[in-house]
Amino acid sequence: YEDSWEPCKGKPTNLAHEQYGYCQAGTSGLLLSDDTALIGTPGPYTWRGTVFVFSVSDDFLLRDKNFYYGPVIEGEAPVDKYSYLGMSVTAGQFLEEGRMVYAAGAPQFLEEGRMV
Repeated sequence: YEDSWEPCKGKPTNLAHEQYGYCQAGTSGLLLSDDTALIGTPGPYTWRGTVFVFSVSDDFLLRDKNFYYGPVIEGEAPVDKYSYLGMSVTAGQFLEEGRMVYAAGAPQFLEEGRMV
């Protein structure tokens, strides 16, 4: 490719580590055979972390890229602050045949780690 994509570019950063100021995009990544990419970003939201899932089909760099995401609401996030969700990412048909599931590691969740 002749271009690149920065998943956290344009996201709020004025609160630094409490938003996307320390995104750390690309700490982990996975490209699937159907042109789906997973990018781990363990830095956002006070190192709670996030994962971006998107298609990198042939027209990816040419098309309009609209992403929709919900707000992080304390108490509803799958991991706590400083969990580093997105430090690892994977995908597979773990639960049932034909249904793709995405998973991300949060190695510091409760000092034990968790897969989400």
